[in-house]
Amino acid sequence: MENQKQNKLGAGIITISVIQIIFSAFALFGSIILLIPSFQENLATITGAPLDQLGINNTSIIIGLVSIILILLGIILILRKKAIGLYIYLLVTAANIIYSIIMNGFMISSLIGSLILPILMTFFVYRKKELFGLSK
Repeated sequence: MENQKQNKLGAGIITISVIQIIFSAFALFGSIILLIPSFQENLATITGAPLDQLGINNTSIIIGLVSIILILLGIILILRKKAIGLYIYLLVTAANIIYSIIMNGFMISSLIGSLILPILMTFFVYRKKELFGLSK
């Protein structure tokens, strides 16, 4: 009975994963919508400026799509108790933070906002590190 309890992920990992999957699904949907040319034209008429002037171009949208897909892959692997999922998740999150700083400049509120879920995920995974083969 106790051995079976040790093999479960825990509520923290599952909760953070579900929240991250929901956020990623919305971001994925929004990014795909932004790639549609007719939507770009409609958005440009609403804002009164082309998307390039707003700092939104197809390259940044595609980079965002790739990072969202990699984060989802990392979360799925974490839920399957694979250590590589944690590495993918944390590396892509770090790359997103660096990319955000390069593109938008350093903002402490943005940094704190983008670190909350990864720090919680790391904490919960550390508490269950034997499931991921991280304990020595």
